[in-house]
Amino acid sequence: MNKTRIIKKIIGTVLAEKGFKYIRCEKRIVWTFGRKVGDVEQEVYIQQHTIFDNEYKLMFWSSAKGCGMSEIGNILTEYKEKEYWGAETDDEFVTVIIFLRHLFVNMGLICWKICLQKSRIHLKLLNENSTSKNIEKNWQNIMTENTIFFL
Repeated sequence: MNKTRIIKKIIGTVLAEKGFKYIRCEKRIVWTFGRKVGDVEQEVYIQQHTIFDNEYKLMFWSSAKGCGMSEIGNILTEYKEKEYWGAETDDEFVTVIIFLRHLFVNMGLICWKICLQKSRIHLKLLNENSTSKNIEKNWQNIMTENTIFFL
């Protein structure tokens, strides 16, 4: 099974709609997509735990001041304790990659927003399509005038 091809097809097509391009696969366990918005670089990573462990996670990075690497649990509290998703078979791998794509499409992660709140910079979820109480609660105290950029 060509994991790179599957990731590019399932996740890459969604990210391409927002200007991200496939950059590389490092050490056969980290797949990177990136783009540049003005002076800010942004990257999305799909990472396999190790070459031997078939567990995968989703991460984001931004060069915006005060930002850096963030994992899905930092953005969606329901995944705070869930760092990796296991996939022992080829079918399970495809299912995990489709699930990660689901996070982009249905949870609005493709539209993350960097904002200043309580004198710290936080990576928060901007979801224009959802009315989830959890997402609304996350946004109650956001100061939109301090927005750095949108994805």
